[in-house]
Amino acid sequence: MVEGGNAEHLGRGWIWSGEVEACLHQNHVFRARGQTGIIKPRLLAYAIGASPARAYCLDKAKKTTNLASINKTQISALPVPVPPLREQKEIVHELDAIRAAAVNAHRVHERLRDLRTSLVDSLLSGEQRVREPVTAAEGLAPV
Repeated sequence: MVEGGNAEHLGRGWIWSGEVEACLHQNHVFRARGQTGIIKPRLLAYAIGASPARAYCLDKAKKTTNLASINKTQISALPVPVPPLREQKEIVHELDAIRAAAVNAHRVHERLRDLRTSLVDSLLSGEQRVREPVTAAEGLAPV
């Protein structure tokens, strides 16, 4: 979880899965762990990113011009709803599906943006030309 800096990022966090070997984190990042057997790590990660946790962090933060910080004691007191483990598993399953759909939509958006840029470049350079529209009476024009 982010300890300080831009208020927009204060308290944000996610799960570290060892993507980089021998990696260290800055002193501006808190390592948070829920109690094993009581809360699933992914549920905690989703809860940290949810509006109530975001509002809590902003409310408890010390703020100066363009900077905000929160301490370990305040982070440790962050209220997180803890449903039964079976329900946590179902919640995480649903949120993972939504997250996967959002990631996929973002990738599609990036590909379409790149395609648009390429098409505009091709049209402006003269490499491609815009064809006259075909009316229903004319049928399909040869490509």
